[in-house]
Amino acid sequence: MNEKRTEPYETPGDVDLSTSGTSAGAERGQEDLSNGFRRGWGFRAVLIAMLAGAAAVFASSSSGWLADYVGEGGSGISTEIVETETQAVADPFTSAQVGQCINWETGPDDALTDFAIVECHEPHMYEVTDRVNLYDVPEFSGAFPSGSDAPTSEELRVLRDDICRPTVLEYLDGRFDPQGKFAIAPMLPPAGSWQAGDRTMLCGVQLEESLVATSTLDRPAVDTDQAITYEPGTCVAINENGGFTAIHCDEPHAFESVGVVDLMARFPDETPSVEQQNGMLGEVCVEQAIEYLGGGDVGDEALYQSTLIPFWLPVTTESWDLGSHSTTCWLAKDSDFGGFSTLEGSVHGEFTIDGNSPPEQPERAPRREEGDE
Repeated sequence: MNEKRTEPYETPGDVDLSTSGTSAGAERGQEDLSNGFRRGWGFRAVLIAMLAGAAAVFASSSSGWLADYVGEGGSGISTEIVETETQAVADPFTSAQVGQCINWETGPDDALTDFAIVECHEPHMYEVTDRVNLYDVPEFSGAFPSGSDAPTSEELRVLRDDICRPTVLEYLDGRFDPQGKFAIAPMLPPAGSWQAGDRTMLCGVQLEESLVATSTLDRPAVDTDQAITYEPGTCVAINENGGFTAIHCDEPHAFESVGVVDLMARFPDETPSVEQQNGMLGEVCVEQAIEYLGGGDVGDEALYQSTLIPFWLPVTTESWDLGSHSTTCWLAKDSDFGGFSTLEGSVHGEFTIDGNSPPEQPERAPRREEGDE
């Protein structure tokens, strides 16, 4: 006879997390924890990528505007790019059309090279939603004459919001979740082409997580679930902006992913309410946690002894309608002071909760299955 335990696991609905703004039973939780997902500008990596091959031109120039991007951290761009590579970078830019996709590689010293147009059903980093000649845009008439510096950070924001955003919305059939994984990204010509007077700008969409130019889409953006999810085994900390930062599980963190749930597969014909999602996820996330910890009675006991609780964030109605249909199941620990405790180490090995090992739990009495005598 398969016996189960008598004590139910706590779910987020049983825990008062109001001080952290992350209760799984409230739509506000998704919004608060998602704010930090907008990690910098989505277009920054694209600008760096397209200009990386022209770094040799920059190295001998006095404008220094590319240095502003390099100096903001993490680009790792090498200035030792030969002229033949500079020319190669320009090719996909000058020929890319609306609906085409662009890829690049990260070479030695993190230099970005080998730009190419690829099929959108193949892994890619950028999808083109429009081609714009800045000379022809009335509101920017005369703003970037031949010989002028490239746009400033503030000007790039304006170009993104005023010129590119409408094209991305149209390209995605009106569905762009600002709390999701996509970033709207203007792409400028390589530095040498800009200096020669080329004012072509590509508008497009890329993954928000591609700030280090490594994340790729594996299908057209319009067919991609926009929800930000984390594969099992991923640990995340809550950063200073209230969002998630994926880190090694040995570092202090708040959550450890045990699985991803495709809500569309469970609610194919309706927009589920938060209550509907919580009702379903309350069971699914517990099942995923048990499976993550070994499955069956082994996983069930490991979850009990961990003292951690399954946790999730339901998808808001707004995000659902804009293209986000998945969520992550986590393991977490509610803090005595509100919010979440700090975990160190993975639940698959030794770990601590606020610096202490989880206390050993009392033995539980078995629970009979329904129908057992």
